[in-house]
Amino acid sequence: MPSPIRQTPSIDHALHKNEAKFGIPPFTPHDLRRTAASHMTGMGVSRLTVSKILNHVESGITAVYDRHSYDREKRKALDKWGDKLTKIL
Repeated sequence: MPSPIRQTPSIDHALHKNEAKFGIPPFTPHDLRRTAASHMTGMGVSRLTVSKILNHVESGITAVYDRHSYDREKRKALDKWGDKLTKIL
Protein backbone atom coordinates (compact mmCIF):
# COMPACT_ATOMS: atom_id res chain seq x y z
CA MET A 1 0.00 0.00 0.00
CA PRO A 2 1.45 3.42 -0.89
CA SER A 3 2.45 5.75 1.89
CA PRO A 4 -0.39 8.11 2.86
CA ILE A 5 2.16 10.93 3.24
CA ARG A 6 4.27 10.58 0.08
CA GLN A 7 3.19 10.18 -3.50
CA THR A 8 5.77 7.42 -4.07
CA PRO A 9 5.09 3.77 -3.19
CA SER A 10 6.44 2.35 0.05
CA ILE A 11 9.29 -0.16 0.03
CA ASP A 12 6.82 -2.85 1.09
CA HIS A 13 4.52 -2.00 -1.82
CA ALA A 14 7.42 -2.01 -4.30
CA LEU A 15 8.62 -5.41 -3.03
CA HIS A 16 5.21 -7.02 -3.36
CA LYS A 17 4.61 -5.47 -6.78
CA ASN A 18 7.90 -6.93 -8.07
CA GLU A 19 7.99 -10.32 -6.28
CA ALA A 20 7.92 -12.32 -9.50
CA LYS A 21 10.97 -10.46 -10.85
CA PHE A 22 13.10 -11.36 -7.83
CA GLY A 23 12.67 -15.12 -8.23
CA ILE A 24 12.96 -15.67 -4.48
CA PRO A 25 10.39 -16.28 -1.73
CA PRO A 26 8.46 -13.15 -0.68
CA PHE A 27 10.04 -11.04 2.04
CA THR A 28 9.30 -7.80 3.88
CA PRO A 29 11.35 -4.74 4.82
CA HIS A 30 11.38 -6.10 8.38
CA ASP A 31 13.23 -9.18 7.10
CA LEU A 32 15.93 -6.85 5.77
CA ARG A 33 16.29 -5.20 9.20
CA ARG A 34 16.62 -8.60 10.86
CA THR A 35 19.18 -9.75 8.30
CA ALA A 36 21.29 -6.61 8.69
CA ALA A 37 21.12 -6.81 12.50
CA SER A 38 22.07 -10.49 12.55
CA HIS A 39 25.00 -10.00 10.19
CA MET A 40 26.31 -6.95 12.04
CA THR A 41 26.33 -8.75 15.39
CA GLY A 42 27.95 -11.71 13.63
CA MET A 43 30.71 -9.37 12.44
CA GLY A 44 31.41 -8.26 15.99
CA VAL A 45 29.23 -5.14 16.22
CA SER A 46 27.84 -4.83 19.73
CA ARG A 47 24.16 -5.48 20.30
CA LEU A 48 23.88 -2.03 21.88
CA THR A 49 25.14 -0.38 18.68
CA VAL A 50 22.82 -2.51 16.52
CA SER A 51 19.95 -1.61 18.83
CA LYS A 52 20.77 2.09 18.37
CA ILE A 53 20.88 1.64 14.56
CA LEU A 54 17.45 0.00 14.68
CA ASN A 55 16.22 2.90 16.82
CA HIS A 56 15.03 0.62 19.62
CA VAL A 57 14.06 2.30 22.87
CA GLU A 58 16.10 1.22 25.87
CA SER A 59 14.71 0.85 29.35
CA GLY A 60 16.48 0.90 32.65
CA ILE A 61 18.37 3.45 34.67
CA THR A 62 21.49 3.39 32.47
CA ALA A 63 19.43 4.49 29.49
CA VAL A 64 18.22 7.48 31.49
CA TYR A 65 21.76 8.66 32.25
CA ASP A 66 23.55 7.66 29.04
CA ARG A 67 23.10 10.58 26.65
CA HIS A 68 25.86 9.58 24.21
CA SER A 69 24.57 9.67 20.61
CA TYR A 70 26.55 6.62 19.45
CA ASP A 71 26.89 8.30 16.05
CA ARG A 72 30.53 7.23 15.57
CA GLU A 73 29.76 3.65 16.58
CA LYS A 74 26.73 3.51 14.30
CA ARG A 75 28.68 4.96 11.37
CA LYS A 76 31.50 2.42 11.85
CA ALA A 77 29.00 -0.46 12.04
CA LEU A 78 27.08 0.68 8.97
CA ASP A 79 30.30 1.15 7.00
CA LYS A 80 31.31 -2.39 7.98
CA TRP A 81 27.89 -3.68 6.85
CA GLY A 82 28.20 -1.70 3.61
CA ASP A 83 31.60 -3.26 2.93
CA LYS A 84 30.13 -6.73 3.43
CA LEU A 85 27.23 -5.98 1.07
CA THR A 86 29.67 -4.68 -1.54
CA LYS A 87 31.64 -7.92 -1.34
CA ILE A 88 28.43 -9.97 -1.66
CA LEU A 89 27.31 -8.01 -4.70
